[in-house]
Amino acid sequence: MTSRTLLAVTFFCAAAIPAPAGQYDDLATWAKRDKASSHQFIADLSRCKNAHEVALALRASAARQHKLTSDLIELVHRHPELRYVPELGLTNQQFRTWAEAHPEAAAKRAALPKETLKIAEDMRGYTATLGKTSERTASVKTLARYRDDPDVIVAGRELRAVLDDNGKRLMSTFQ
Repeated sequence: MTSRTLLAVTFFCAAAIPAPAGQYDDLATWAKRDKASSHQFIADLSRCKNAHEVALALRASAARQHKLTSDLIELVHRHPELRYVPELGLTNQQFRTWAEAHPEAAAKRAALPKETLKIAEDMRGYTATLGKTSERTASVKTLARYRDDPDVIVAGRELRAVLDDNGKRLMSTFQ
């Protein structure tokens, strides 16, 4: 076998054998989708020209949030150790409530792979950065402009209901 043939066979084998997947690739993929959803919500709101478009953006966000929460719950079921990384889906207040109910959490979290905590930290950092963008400022102004519209009020209540339900589902999952 010539060196050229050997090189070709080696290249073919390397290309044909899938690279080993990281244990938490599915979590990283979910986190990317979650970040994209947050950005999408702000971008959608910042471009709204009327109350109807605001209501549509709120409803689209509610649908995305429900799906993302369902997917996160599935991830926690597949990776039970993620029960000790509730900041992936809980609000700050929900996290405080969870932490008070789990005094063993610090020891359990210390034993977690650093990859899981890094993903959660990256998500929090992204959310904080997103909150400082000009798009966010525009989206807040848009919401303020149309907040008294009946369709926006209903859509806002629908979003709040989804977020409340998601919180309950996640608190149960992270137990």
